[in-house]
Amino acid sequence: MRISYSPVNRKLVPEGFEPFELQPGQKARFDFGLKRAGLLHVELSGSAAAALSQVRYTYTSDERLLSSLYRCFEDEAWAAGRFPAYVRMRPYGYADQWLPMGEGAYLLEEDLTVLRYLELDNRSSEPLSIHRIWLDYTAAPYQSVGGFECDDNLINECWAMGTYTVELCTQPSRYTQRPLQGPYSDYVIWDGVRRDKDIWGGDLRPASLTALYAFDQPEIVKNTIELLLTLQHTEGEEQGIIPGSGAYGQIFYEWTMWTIVNLWEYVLLTGDLAYLRANVGRLCDVVAWMNRRMESDGLISGLNSWMYSIDARGKISGLAMAQKAAWDALVQLFGLAQHPMQEHCRQQAERTKRSILAQFSVPGNPLLTMMPAGTKERDRFAIDGNLWAILHDVVEPSRGGHILQEIEKQFWTERGSINVVPVFDEALDGAWWWDVLPQQSAVWRHNNNIWPYMSAYEVLASFHAGQTDRGLEVMRRVGRSHLEQGHKTYWEMMNVNGDLPIGDQGDTLSLTHAWGGTGSYGLQAYVAGIQPLTPGFKSFSVHPSLGSLQWVKAEVPTPQGLIEVEAERTKSGEIRGTVKGPGETQCRASVGMEKLRG
Repeated sequence: MRISYSPVNRKLVPEGFEPFELQPGQKARFDFGLKRAGLLHVELSGSAAAALSQVRYTYTSDERLLSSLYRCFEDEAWAAGRFPAYVRMRPYGYADQWLPMGEGAYLLEEDLTVLRYLELDNRSSEPLSIHRIWLDYTAAPYQSVGGFECDDNLINECWAMGTYTVELCTQPSRYTQRPLQGPYSDYVIWDGVRRDKDIWGGDLRPASLTALYAFDQPEIVKNTIELLLTLQHTEGEEQGIIPGSGAYGQIFYEWTMWTIVNLWEYVLLTGDLAYLRANVGRLCDVVAWMNRRMESDGLISGLNSWMYSIDARGKISGLAMAQKAAWDALVQLFGLAQHPMQEHCRQQAERTKRSILAQFSVPGNPLLTMMPAGTKERDRFAIDGNLWAILHDVVEPSRGGHILQEIEKQFWTERGSINVVPVFDEALDGAWWWDVLPQQSAVWRHNNNIWPYMSAYEVLASFHAGQTDRGLEVMRRVGRSHLEQGHKTYWEMMNVNGDLPIGDQGDTLSLTHAWGGTGSYGLQAYVAGIQPLTPGFKSFSVHPSLGSLQWVKAEVPTPQGLIEVEAERTKSGEIRGTVKGPGETQCRASVGMEKLRG
């Protein structure tokens, strides 16, 4: 049976809850079983209002964080220095701050509450009679139409984690950092469900793939993309750019590129050509912006990187790969729109590829450098550009295989891959660090830690290169680290030993970040092998790649109907199975896969 972490009901209560009295000096902890998000209510019996100013509450998704939350009551200056995210989100306070809703019921906060554990601490002289506690679950009411199962239960759990992470990050747009309202849905996909609560282009791209392969509401992806597109600059120095974020419109060149890729993948998976045609003008404006920003070699110099604590201004391989991916997407989009801009984009895609290979290659090393080779005292190699070079066919398959080998040798740890080798050393590399963040913070965040964002791309790059078992092993390492600690959502990052993302300076990063769930899409698209050949899956291919798995079952929702695949390895080692597709579709399947009509 397919694993799912979605709640069956939308009104959730703590496990085993019964009405009781919280005595003076007593604490009580309530467990919702899994991390949930919504509007949290507490209903009290009797006259309790006078005591509420002496009742403290804290909530968290990990019990290990409760002690630091309690310290915030006594020393908020300490919290501001060591846990600044706590001060902004304030998952602690006094019960007299609750909002009365009538008949003894209180709303914990007007904003969303995101938690697994709620703890109440009665420091008053009166008992507190607690009649009910419940959370109105606010994530999008998705139906999990798509699915994946195999004979490895850890992989099944990883698939469920990825889809649930995206589900939990799909929330009513009115709760965004700055309220947003799109034309296609009341919901949007955020990067993180609690700390950031914003739409980020580069985060949205991988989350969209997971959502479109798992859920039944593609209009939510469309709505989220639209909210970024509507922020396109119509004048000024950056005229034509699509900002990186929805709430505040930050400029982030790399995220602009991924938004274009996201739009192409949305059109490919849904067949929504009307939406493409409505956005041709915006795409032409993006091309004009890219043309202005390109230097003589065709590359764009960036202002930052997703590894925001590292000084990566200028030409960086990650941005160059995103630029190549954007040109490729524009070729496809303008081709579908029958627009003459297609040829220009095709030429720029080839030009970008040539410049990447010329500037980021080192003789004798398959890895691509982070900055153009030889421009720093020590060349560094970042995982992002190398993975994207494989996924977007910048390097030949043979070099891609060697890149994966080098990543395994140099980047792998027991819990996943780090971001950069060699890691930064303050004595040798001080000039590399971005001077906006404290050096200790920068060293901790991106230098020698594991980011599920990149882990998910490593899974996809391995699958894309035909190395199924390698991709599955990456999923196991990262997923196991979360599951062993009781978490069913992917974190924004984790320490290199697999622990919670808490550095020496204390700050806790997001513990539910949608970009980490993209391996779930990869299981359906690569391991089960279900991919569109034409927009909207009017024609599609099924080429299962099981690696050492013995069997898989998968479903993918499409505008034509559900595609269902079952495949297994026979005693002779052959892959045999069935493909059930909607009646009017065309399917190209591997030898041994019998095609059935749905």
